[in-house]
Amino acid sequence: MPVITIEAAKLSKEQKRELVASLTKSASSIMKTPEQAYVIYCQLHMRPAQACVVLVVAVVQELSWV
Repeated sequence: MPVITIEAAKLSKEQKRELVASLTKSASSIMKTPEQAYVIYCQLHMRPAQACVVLVVAVVQELSWV
């Protein structure tokens, strides 16, 4: 199961969706593995004083957090 880790500032729902889909599609193409096999970890820094939020997405098509 390939894993992609992203650390970024606060993103809109559309930005998160586009980023995860684009990275997964590219990695899938390069590594010759199905997109559904990827796990995406996103660490989003909401505010400097706020703790980071860690989100896990197991299947790109099921982005329930975006």
